[in-house]
Amino acid sequence: MKPHLDWHHTTLGRFLLFIGGLRFAIPVMILVVAGLIVGTFLDAGQGAKVAARLVYGSWWFIALMVLVCLSLIAAVLTRFPWNRRHIGFITVHTGLIILIVGSFWSLFGRIEGQVRLSEGQTSGELEMDVQRLKLMEPDGATVVASVSAEDHVRGKVRLGDIDVEIVDRWANCTQEPWIADDGATPLRAFEIAFDSRPSVWIGEATKAGGPAVVGGLTVRVLDPGQAWSPPAE
Repeated sequence: MKPHLDWHHTTLGRFLLFIGGLRFAIPVMILVVAGLIVGTFLDAGQGAKVAARLVYGSWWFIALMVLVCLSLIAAVLTRFPWNRRHIGFITVHTGLIILIVGSFWSLFGRIEGQVRLSEGQTSGELEMDVQRLKLMEPDGATVVASVSAEDHVRGKVRLGDIDVEIVDRWANCTQEPWIADDGATPLRAFEIAFDSRPSVWIGEATKAGGPAVVGGLTVRVLDPGQAWSPPAE
């Protein structure tokens, strides 16, 4: 848009004409489209949470959307004083601004979760899809304390009466059981697998929580000198 009003020749006017012009808007929109393409591929290949963390919720994509919003606002202001022929232009740009502001509201202010209900049931609990850091009893079922893992990436965190230091954190990982020989006495263990099934590490029953069931068979690692008697039929 070329300057045609007196106030367009002021410092503020020239700034608004640049921000609201195509020379500024087109490069920004190209970067936004590139980000959307990357986000679409991540969403399809690794899931919506990864795409949201690496693209849609990242600082650089949010900054691009802020620039788009500022460009739209500047484009509307450069038409001032407005008249009837500006109604369509202002309506479209205002709608886009409201859409972007609403997306920011959804990004930072929403709470996502699900409530599992059967017919006739009621519930006051919301199951949220967030990672939590839990301190559990050795039985693997009793939770002593838990905190949101989203808020604690590194550093010290207190779980119940215990101070835990998070040295590092890896996202998008899978759990894999393994036996660590870090005690005063050696921990006897072996790896077993049947056919093409994944292998399983099994440690001494008294130190690793009892026997393991692999392929329908109960497998037990005896302690040194421990006698074994077959179960009575």
